[in-house]
Amino acid sequence: MGVIPDGPAERAVEEGRILVAEFDGDVVGWVFLTRSEGELCIGQIAVSPSMQRRGIGTALIARIIIDARVRREESIVLSTQSDIEWNQPWYEQLGFEIIPPEQWTNDMRTVAREQGEAGLDWNTRVHMRLRISGVPNTAE
Repeated sequence: MGVIPDGPAERAVEEGRILVAEFDGDVVGWVFLTRSEGELCIGQIAVSPSMQRRGIGTALIARIIIDARVRREESIVLSTQSDIEWNQPWYEQLGFEIIPPEQWTNDMRTVAREQGEAGLDWNTRVHMRLRISGVPNTAE
């Protein structure tokens, strides 16, 4: 699974910005949440390779959506790779839509620039948004 540096991880735990999935007492997945210009942002999601394709990631996202709805969030944003067959299509299946570059926020432009400078190819990455009001309420 992915790794978050200790300092940001500890702050996220204190602030309730990490959601974990457990199986038989072991953490098998997690989502790290941040904020981006007022929007809830999925900073990273990871599921243990041995536990993938069992609905754990989908359950984590569903829980985030339920919690976001309760907190009256308007949207959730993220960035992901578009060239890996399961990333972008999975998010689209969950209701996320690609944000065209001309609609990127300042934070999104900064993320793309900084990640580009760090070696990530933004020709194979996208920003995506899920409008909470457009998602069926599965909590009822």
